[in-house]
Amino acid sequence: MKLSTIHSFKGYESPNIFLFIHEKDSPEIVYTGLTRAKENIVVFIKKGSKYADFCQERLGNIETYLPSSTSNPQSD
Repeated sequence: MKLSTIHSFKGYESPNIFLFIHEKDSPEIVYTGLTRAKENIVVFIKKGSKYADFCQERLGNIETYLPSSTSNPQSD
């Protein structure tokens, strides 16, 4: 397993990619990340992100979004 930024992964591919997309990422960087996977890609993206449509056009249906906020479980 290799942990890398998209910047340092340019020109490389991997069978499986986990891609975390941030609102501040440029479209070029997001596209580069999306094209690095040979077989499988898991995209973590905030619901309502400006890149949701961008990813859906390239990957098909996005079925699950991470919650935009998390609640802390209460201690008993």
